[in-house]
Amino acid sequence: MADITVTAANVRAYDGASTKVVTAATTVTAGQLVYMDTTDSNKYRPAESDAAAAAIIAGIALTNSSDGDPLIIQNGGDVNPGGTVAVGQWYTASSNAGGIAVESDVASGNYPSLFGLGLTTSKIHMVISNTSTAHA
Repeated sequence: MADITVTAANVRAYDGASTKVVTAATTVTAGQLVYMDTTDSNKYRPAESDAAAAAIIAGIALTNSSDGDPLIIQNGGDVNPGGTVAVGQWYTASSNAGGIAVESDVASGNYPSLFGLGLTTSKIHMVISNTSTAHA
């Protein structure tokens, strides 16, 4: 399967979501999964599964942002990722920067970090779990 095709304008948090304001290290688009770059003043970048540090999901961007600007991310609760979700499917960081992929798409040598479970066609329940272990 391909990554979720995100329409940034459709990304939104559901009631009870946990959010916070962070600083972007580069251009980030709503709907991208992000990680905290500890080598760049703890700023946030699009996450990706092909590098151990970049695969540690911190949340999903709810807003667009540029380098050095504030970025609102969601790190708990239910989220509309801005695209069609498969009900009952587990999602993870993609090897494409910021992308959200189905868990079965994680390739050998990549670092699977669980993002959440598809609840409806427009809702993922976030259950972030970062292992830092390469897929066999």
